[in-house]
Amino acid sequence: MSTPTAVFIDTSIFDSQQYNFQSIALTTFVPACAKRQLALLLPDPTEREIKRHLRNRVAEVLTAVEGARRKAPFLARLKGFAREFSSPEIEAFEAEKLAHQEWTVFLKQFTVVRLGYNALDVEKVMRWYDRVEAPFNEGKKRKEFPDAFAIQMLDAHAQKEKLYIAVVSGDQDLKLACQRYSGLLYFQTLPRLTELLLSDDARVEQLRLAIQDKASLIEEAIFEELQALDFRHRSDRFEVHGYDSVESEGVNTSIVAIGDGECTVAFDTVQAMEFDMRWEDDTEDGVRTFQRDVKERVELSGIAKLAFTKDFVMSEVSLLTFDQRSVPLSETPYGMWW
Repeated sequence: MSTPTAVFIDTSIFDSQQYNFQSIALTTFVPACAKRQLALLLPDPTEREIKRHLRNRVAEVLTAVEGARRKAPFLARLKGFAREFSSPEIEAFEAEKLAHQEWTVFLKQFTVVRLGYNALDVEKVMRWYDRVEAPFNEGKKRKEFPDAFAIQMLDAHAQKEKLYIAVVSGDQDLKLACQRYSGLLYFQTLPRLTELLLSDDARVEQLRLAIQDKASLIEEAIFEELQALDFRHRSDRFEVHGYDSVESEGVNTSIVAIGDGECTVAFDTVQAMEFDMRWEDDTEDGVRTFQRDVKERVELSGIAKLAFTKDFVMSEVSLLTFDQRSVPLSETPYGMWW
């Protein structure tokens, strides 16, 4: 079992903190992050968005200050009120430079891993766009491309490095997007992640008991996901035309990562299944096609994401995938073939 080993902070979090890098939420998170040696992942589209938001805020503030100077010229002698530079353009330049310096100082507190576009699967992102899948949504879909790029980059990095990434965001569309990936653990706020990083993972036993109490939810998710598997026989002689019945022999789970109100588990299971098997044989009347139901115990493994209430009651299986998509069968109407 492990807590996240890397973190991604969405633009929405910095927006909510008003880009105050000295806020309680940020200053308490930094040492907790250092204690667990979490790397800060910074996808290029996200950093561009953050810098754009900083420039926009600088422009908004300077516009407001300039308006105040016109409305209250009698405060010209107030320290910091009068313009210190020869022109508004130089003042804007200096203000933007200061904002950039603050951002740079904040980043220096972390081991920063910048993610470029080498691993970006644009075709996958466009499929999300076509299907209106999170982070895309109705209405303002076009503006969600930076988030979509970031999610795809994070997933690719998690798979390549075999790690779990804490995704901190106030954006519900990003939450929905994270549910599709076992390596991305969603946190709504920085304090929730900070609490986990400072804890000793005492919740593991509570989560285990909660999983045992609601194991039927995992069983149901496994039954549904079985329909997406491709069952084939090891011998070309036999054709598999689906299955007629399923009876679970149980599921074993291991907690591998803890998120905010969720966890990721690795599982293995044995499913006793009855398959519709068809084949051809020579007879006195020529070649005939035969059909028979054949039973086989199918061993499967995979990853599941489980959601919990505040009282540690498992509420749903938000994601379940098998390690294999094509399952070879060995049983035949004549007994074990291989």
